[in-house]
Amino acid sequence: MQNKPKLNTILLVIIIILLVIGLVYVFFNISKKEDKKDIVSNDLENNICSINSDCQYVSYTGGCNTPEYVAKKQKEAKEQGISIGEAKPLQNVTCACESNKCITISKDNTNQEPVCNTGYDKTNESKVVSEQSSALITGFEKKCDGNYYITFDYLGPSEGDPESGNGSYYTNTNLKLRTFKIDSNINVKLTDSTEVAFKTYISSLKKVSSSIFNQNNVYNGLSGQPVFKINIENGIVNSMNEVYLP
Repeated sequence: MQNKPKLNTILLVIIIILLVIGLVYVFFNISKKEDKKDIVSNDLENNICSINSDCQYVSYTGGCNTPEYVAKKQKEAKEQGISIGEAKPLQNVTCACESNKCITISKDNTNQEPVCNTGYDKTNESKVVSEQSSALITGFEKKCDGNYYITFDYLGPSEGDPESGNGSYYTNTNLKLRTFKIDSNINVKLTDSTEVAFKTYISSLKKVSSSIFNQNNVYNGLSGQPVFKINIENGIVNSMNEVYLP
């Protein structure tokens, strides 16, 4: 019978311990809810978050923020007459809240090639269906799409020298320059009856100026710059043949 009071005492101690643990748990949860309520009601406008869903990506801000903060800043800017610029939109954005701060996780173009737009498809040259002409090369450029674009100065062939009446010559009455996309897989046919791959030949090309023409806009052929007979199909030069000049 003496063991019964001891058992009751042990049970009472256990009950008291459980009550204390329960009170601590309740107090902790109440405090946590109050802290969260305080963040939701007051600090979201200051861009302070508590959970990931508090943060939102708005493209023109350039990152993740609380919507309340964005609205606050927009209102302040409007009241002060300040125009807010727009940031470049990001792709594949994930927002997260870490240490009460919104962070932006973006995989924007990390493994993608930069967008290439040469603008060639907007030009009149790209719409040429079929055309042949004699021309000099005045410029060339390899653009972001990996293709070469060559600027030609069209020439007009004539028979006989304008003064002596001997030989042939080229005139440059049309001063307009035209830039065409080149099929880089073509071979350039040279006057010695050989052919060379365009990708190899391009390294020897030189840009020329109008100084190769005399005062009458007649090509004198003394500069060593070749004249080409070019063929264009659907806006692309698909053959280049060097013209023999005696």
